[in-house]
Amino acid sequence: RTGAGLGFLRLVHHPAAFTRLKLDPVAGIDIDPMFEQVAGSEFPDIQAMTGDIFDLPEQSWDIVCCSHTIEHIPDAEQFVRQLMRIARHSIVLACPFAENPLGPDHCRSIDYEFFKSLGILDVKVYESQHWHSGLVCLAFKAV
Repeated sequence: RTGAGLGFLRLVHHPAAFTRLKLDPVAGIDIDPMFEQVAGSEFPDIQAMTGDIFDLPEQSWDIVCCSHTIEHIPDAEQFVRQLMRIARHSIVLACPFAENPLGPDHCRSIDYEFFKSLGILDVKVYESQHWHSGLVCLAFKAV
């Protein structure tokens, strides 16, 4: 909701950076009506938009990154399928992994079975140094 993740992507993959992958422009969408104002004021070189991913056309984004959101969504499978539908090349998901007990406002625990059911097999699990210091994961899928 703050645009911090987008700001980080913009910094690391800026056209002038020494990385192979260049992201220009970096754009993000959030359902929170404050997103544009907050992200736009903190990170003026990203494109922050308010909206719903279910209103986006098919293959409208090159790479879709979703960080620490799916654990808050009651129908996370449908949400991730929509992310795959709007992505042209790939999706990247970050979330708590096999969370037990669930964190505040989290609807469900995300584990290997969740990803496998969606055809997402590239999942890296690691110990988080933030977000309550539990296990988190990064999941990748080319579409």
